[in-house]
Amino acid sequence: MMFQELGLPMRLCNVPMIFVRGEWIPNINYNRLQKAVLLHLCHKKFPLTGNEIAFIRNYFAMTTTQFGQKFGYSRSAVMKWEKYRDKFAQIRPTAEICIRLSILIKLKQKASAFKELCMEIDISHLNNILKYPRLPKAISLDVQEESLSAA
Repeated sequence: MMFQELGLPMRLCNVPMIFVRGEWIPNINYNRLQKAVLLHLCHKKFPLTGNEIAFIRNYFAMTTTQFGQKFGYSRSAVMKWEKYRDKFAQIRPTAEICIRLSILIKLKQKASAFKELCMEIDISHLNNILKYPRLPKAISLDVQEESLSAA
């Protein structure tokens, strides 16, 4: 099932549905879904898209100014990143790594999560993708595996 309610394209698998007011809707815990998406964004092999940057910023209730200052960039730089929408945001790989690590900090992940992320990050790979971009793929999550069901 394609799901766009969080502002970025996602493919959700094994979604329990519930019939409400004459309409079938996903019966999932949206708070857990947002956290699962954030963790997925930390570990994805490709650069972040503009919509993903906007999702991260909005999840942590930060203005473009606050987000930019946190990572040493201007408000206009953050707005430029977000204008890329479904395309790679053209962020310097070092800034992107800082954003990903910041997500882990805000979600209060264990030290092993930091170690795992640092081991899998490949700056040269991120740089090459920015030079020769491909179309980003939709996030794909299995609702049952991630324990996102509202039940």
